[in-house]
Amino acid sequence: MPSGLGNACEHGGWPDTPPFLNNITIMIAIARHINNITINPYEYILNDDGDAITFNTKEECIQFLDEHTDTLQSEEEWEDEGIYFVEFND
Repeated sequence: MPSGLGNACEHGGWPDTPPFLNNITIMIAIARHINNITINPYEYILNDDGDAITFNTKEECIQFLDEHTDTLQSEEEWEDEGIYFVEFND
């Protein structure tokens, strides 16, 4: 293993990360496959403007679903129902 790679997790990132990568924000959206058919693309929960509602963590996604569906489930249980938490760059 190249030197320095073993310590990447301890320091919170790779030692030689290009500066432009430090400003990338990962957001999470709640999604399911259209008509629950996995070969179809995802559809997302949208706000009133038609934009995907995004969250900072999967826990925030689960809390949103808990509040809006009156169903308390874990991430794995939601995935069993065909609901996924999709990460993307903001």
